[in-house]
Amino acid sequence: MRNWLILIAAFALAYSCQDNPTKNITGELTVDESIEEQAAVGYQINQYVNTADEIEMMTSGLDNQDVSTGFGQMNSQAQSSNQAIARFNRVKSYLKSAQTLQKSQGEIPLYYIDSVNENGDKYRSAVYADLTNGTMRFYYVIYEFAARNVNGHNLNVNMIYDSTEIKFTFTGQDFENLTPSEIIAYQNFKPDYLVDFIATKMTVSDFNNDIITAFTSKTNTVYNSGKLDSSVVLVNYQLNGISTVTETFYFNDGTSYSNSITFNMDGTGSFTRTTRRGVTISGSFNQVQDDGIGAYNATWTFPQGEYIDTILKQAEVNADSSLGTVYANYFERINFSNGDVDSSRIIINSDFSGTTTYNITRRNGAHGVLTMESNDDLSLLSGYWITYDSLYIDVRAEYYGDGSAYLYYAVYENQAAFENGADPVFIAEYNFAADGSGNGVVRSGDNEYQIELDDSGKAELVKDGARKTISMYRNN
Repeated sequence: MRNWLILIAAFALAYSCQDNPTKNITGELTVDESIEEQAAVGYQINQYVNTADEIEMMTSGLDNQDVSTGFGQMNSQAQSSNQAIARFNRVKSYLKSAQTLQKSQGEIPLYYIDSVNENGDKYRSAVYADLTNGTMRFYYVIYEFAARNVNGHNLNVNMIYDSTEIKFTFTGQDFENLTPSEIIAYQNFKPDYLVDFIATKMTVSDFNNDIITAFTSKTNTVYNSGKLDSSVVLVNYQLNGISTVTETFYFNDGTSYSNSITFNMDGTGSFTRTTRRGVTISGSFNQVQDDGIGAYNATWTFPQGEYIDTILKQAEVNADSSLGTVYANYFERINFSNGDVDSSRIIINSDFSGTTTYNITRRNGAHGVLTMESNDDLSLLSGYWITYDSLYIDVRAEYYGDGSAYLYYAVYENQAAFENGADPVFIAEYNFAADGSGNGVVRSGDNEYQIELDDSGKAELVKDGARKTISMYRNN
């Protein structure tokens, strides 16, 4: 699922915890500062990861089909479709000969299996052909997911159904000139997850050496709850031409906004978007495909009156195709409206096997390491974060191809407390939509709060009907 990839944004991290909040008679929620700090961690982790993905996707070079670290709509679809083709190629030798089936009418089965894959997931796969019309269908369906273990952490997958169907055309007696024409994917999720389903239909326009080199696609994502209703992503992928992605989010209040990225033939590109709260983002990039060196720049400009003025992001990227590695040095600077400044540096190391490591250091000395393991349309994140005051945060997350994510983290008094099996002092669970907004639950002691996040770095803590707006970018 993760292929250095697409569209949203990223950043910042830290912090501490404890204390009991109370609700006063005005209905406003009174919350200890440490609760706000810990609640902000989840938003900031998700922003770090998504910006790193955006950098790698935009700079990696669309002509490199081996790049498979990161995720997002364009490279994610390109890689997922080629993985589906590779999966089909593994069963081709088991297909029945067309010459023995000449008198058959309509679709006939050529291959069928119901088994367990390398991850322990139960799956069903089959191939059907219509000899009269010269068409073939291959499908691969995972209908029961096994729990995943990443770096010693057990994660239960929120996806409950994942199907991919490839439609082919062919000529000849034994399926010669077999060419994919359409790829249709559908994913369904647990009822309590933010996403309901994701449906993609891809039309293949060019196919060479078992690799899809040009396609158009449309992806529809429908959400279960919250302010975000649905999204539509339109992709025009041209390996040897200008490629574009447009992603539009639709909200339950009738509003919407779109993001767009353009990939030029010379390896450069640009992107723009404006959030519903008026944050404008614009940037440019240079891909590594010609000389192994890439670059990324982005500027976030917030409306007057917001607590942030601008966020500046830049990265230098180096790729070594012989080793199959990508290295990025990413720096961000947050300029707060009151004159304060915060900054972070992220060293990103990725390999074509699907593993990406983020080494993060904040200006205040907080630091951590996060590792992403990619597997088709699911990527698993795990790692740790140590705050400026030595709190230890254990992080686990799962990311999906549409950009949505489930993130869990637990905060401990220090690393020794975590290693000795002590109880955490703070726990948070978040469901993030692809636009960066989301919802979740945070717990401190006996107190539990609902949290609602928007796409511009603000959130509301809610308890017993009382609310408090908090800032998710922190300068401490």
